[in-house]
Amino acid sequence: VLEGTDICDYKLASISNEKTQGPLGYVNDIENCETPDEGNSGNGKYKSEVVVHRLGEIQLPIEVEIYFENGEKQLHEWNGKSRSHGFIINSVSKVIAADIDPKRKIYLDSNFINNSFSTKKQTKGIRKYFAQFMIAIQNVMESISWLS
Repeated sequence: VLEGTDICDYKLASISNEKTQGPLGYVNDIENCETPDEGNSGNGKYKSEVVVHRLGEIQLPIEVEIYFENGEKQLHEWNGKSRSHGFIINSVSKVIAADIDPKRKIYLDSNFINNSFSTKKQTKGIRKYFAQFMIAIQNVMESISWLS
């Protein structure tokens, strides 16, 4: 690491959520039976996959913190040796975001921007630029009023 030219870069590539189908029909007896016409098309669980890529040549063990829709968090570890790894999580809630190295222990990572991923649409940047635009318009209008 110290004498070579290899880089260390991990990327959170994708998050996918798939609703799982629960068992339907007769299992052993009629009392524990669920039929599709009762509105029980699933058991309310999700199978989620979080995919992480190693872009550089340096192989370090990393931690991935996964955030769920219900506010729960899970910390998973990966040895970082393969080029790609998928974390499969079965949960009652969807995965909405993930973060590589949440405590920022690995300072060698060359790009911290690609270390997180969210399924929710981010609007903070748009609001910021809109607010700056409105302030600029206000300043122009104030300048024009001084000239009149």
